[in-house]
Amino acid sequence: MNVAVMNGNDFEGRPALSLDSMPEEEAADTERAIRPVMAPESVDTLAILALHEQVYAALVGGAAPWFVDLLRRPEEVADFTDRGRRKMPALMCGADNGYLALTHRQIDTIRRAAAGVGFQPATAEARPAAPRGGGLLPRNRSAQLHYEAKGNPVSSRPVTSVANCCPGLEVDFRAVWRRMLEGIVLREHDNLVVDVEPGLRDEAKRELVGHRLMRIRLPGGGAPILTTTPVLGPASSDPAGRIVMTTDENPHGLAAVEWSNALARMLATHQGKEVLCDFSIDTSDALEAADDEARNFATHRFRVRHFFEADSAVISRALADAGELTQGLCSPWQNDYRECSCYYWASARPDYVNVEEAGGGLSTGDNWFQKKRTGRYVPDDYADTRLVLYDDLFADWEKWLRFQVSGRDAHGEGGDAT
Repeated sequence: MNVAVMNGNDFEGRPALSLDSMPEEEAADTERAIRPVMAPESVDTLAILALHEQVYAALVGGAAPWFVDLLRRPEEVADFTDRGRRKMPALMCGADNGYLALTHRQIDTIRRAAAGVGFQPATAEARPAAPRGGGLLPRNRSAQLHYEAKGNPVSSRPVTSVANCCPGLEVDFRAVWRRMLEGIVLREHDNLVVDVEPGLRDEAKRELVGHRLMRIRLPGGGAPILTTTPVLGPASSDPAGRIVMTTDENPHGLAAVEWSNALARMLATHQGKEVLCDFSIDTSDALEAADDEARNFATHRFRVRHFFEADSAVISRALADAGELTQGLCSPWQNDYRECSCYYWASARPDYVNVEEAGGGLSTGDNWFQKKRTGRYVPDDYADTRLVLYDDLFADWEKWLRFQVSGRDAHGEGGDAT
């Protein structure tokens, strides 16, 4: 990745607002001036890569992770203060246009490692091998999800998926959540009820179309599951402080949270059981939080569907029928592959390749989509003919998508694609 571009820096004479990045997206959503996430002079790709290698070497050597407090919690994805934006993973966009967060499971794995003996080097015995004959013989559901096919990198497995899509853009994961509550169909990115299922007889629930899910309360008490989080930013009068940022379109200063994280606790304990769901009374386009004093919500009971088919790792057909997990993706596939660049999230495709030291602590290299390798990075632009455009991919994707080995073009340095 070209970290300097993703940081929100001006680049090669182009202003940061003209480059797709999380700082640019944040500025558009909050109607505030764009500002880099990190100090602009500290984010060259090679410097960041060296830092990551040092951390990885320490972990492999047995040192316990020290950075647990630096991880972004799922409810902090709209914390646009400098401290909030610099949490890990930084610079990347999540499913609902906030900053990317690891899953609860990934965060807890790191926390347990920090409290234990640290990471240990992998051994051949620790890695399950494919059974003889090439067949898949999983012992349980977890084995099916974590199975390592020979030759496939770690980034190809569901456990590494981020944001709204699985590795490689095979699945639009938001489609899974639409029918999680029996009887209604929801839109994940803004909590809107868009439809009711034909068999729903409860008239009050049938009137929920156009209203928004504000929170879920689990029987037995405990903190409610919120489907929104405050949009926070630095206060101009107190740079170390923070305020709730509002706009005309977002008067309450709220952002939707990604359901993969938000609903994890509900799925862990209440699949097949009923939960209490609070929906907005108002049908405004703006997100709003439930207010117990104002009673701005109506409560309904809903049964939570099971996520998997019985005794398998197959996503329940009640959640997504044939074709629905991919209907939100572009067709042909080249559209999404061209559109979803690394400026948005950790997509399964490279960005900054053939990187070399350029002196002065800086680097130089090529954009993976550059037609001619010059060693001078061309920022992504859907109209720049120096880059592979949509029509180029439709006609000759085999020509332009070059394999990478250790960050370099496999067929050699420089020149046009062959």
